[in-house]
Amino acid sequence: MEAPAISADEVEALRPLMGLGWLDTYQVVREVESGRDARGAVSTTIAAVEVGPCSLRAIGNQPQESAVAGRIQASETNAVDMPWDTTLTAADDMTVNGTSYEVHGVHRPGQLGLYATAVVSRGTS
Repeated sequence: MEAPAISADEVEALRPLMGLGWLDTYQVVREVESGRDARGAVSTTIAAVEVGPCSLRAIGNQPQESAVAGRIQASETNAVDMPWDTTLTAADDMTVNGTSYEVHGVHRPGQLGLYATAVVSRGTS
């Protein structure tokens, strides 16, 4: 069996370089614990838990229209390329360049992947 063309160590060394050409900035936004009161009740807040460079790109024809409660709603679906070790999940929200997006999923290639890709959308109405 042939050895891979590139080693896991070489991939690890390349990952930080991927973001050098990304001109957009993302934030992972999620609910986090902000404290407990005297009775132990947890209070939470919405906070940016991760920030970094990314590349936002459109997927398919934009925008898509659908009827919601008798009204036409438009939405755009995008892909966001971001660092391979992102903590982003489909349960999170994110902002890119200050615009909020709903996260539909995050694809992380195997150990030889260089970056992760999130599929996100935002309403345009």
